[in-house]
Parts: sequence; structure tokens; C-alpha cells
Amino acid sequence: MSRSSFSTVEKLTIINLIRNEHYSINEVASMYNLNWSTIRSWIHKFETLGEAGLEEAKSNTSYSKEFKLNSRCIDKGLMESFRGTLKCEPFAEWCKKCDISPA
Repeated sequence: MSRSSFSTVEKLTIINLIRNEHYSINEVASMYNLNWSTIRSWIHKFETLGEAGLEEAKSNTSYSKEFKLNSRCIDKGLMESFRGTLKCEPFAEWCKKCDISPA
């Protein structure tokens, strides 16, 4: 995914046109040569996280093996609740593949 060429202030200006100036998303998308779904995403981030949600991440997030293992344990629990309905790689095999000891 590429980084946005729009600053936080520019995104806020675009959102303001829709929310307060009563332009449609399609009108603003045409004005700024954007896809309507990009604007919709910005509006959602703004409504959910506020102005901070519109700021670009400075780098990609990396996760520790422990975090990934905990996430996988949650996934495993969810998968067990659907046993017989969905197929999932056995947890022990996944741990071996990822060089992580099962909890």
C-alpha cells in the first residue's frame, strides 16, 4: 500500500467539505482526483480515531513472536468453536513452522 500524498490538514479539509459544506463524496473525489472509497476510509478513521487516525504511520509495525503466538492462540480458540465447519492448520504444526514453542 502506498503512502498518501495528502497531509492530515488536507484530509481534514476534504472531510469538512462533505460533512459541513454538503458536498457529496463523489463530487469531492472528482475535485481532488481521488477514489470515493479512499475518502470514505478517511471519514471512518476520523469518526473512529479523531484527527490522529488521519496521520500517516512513519513505518510499518513489526510484532514479536510472543504477540503472534498470542494472536494465534486466540485464532485457535475461535477455530475450535467452529470445529467441523472450518478447516485449520493444526496448532502444533504452525508452531513448528514458525519456530515457536506451543503455550
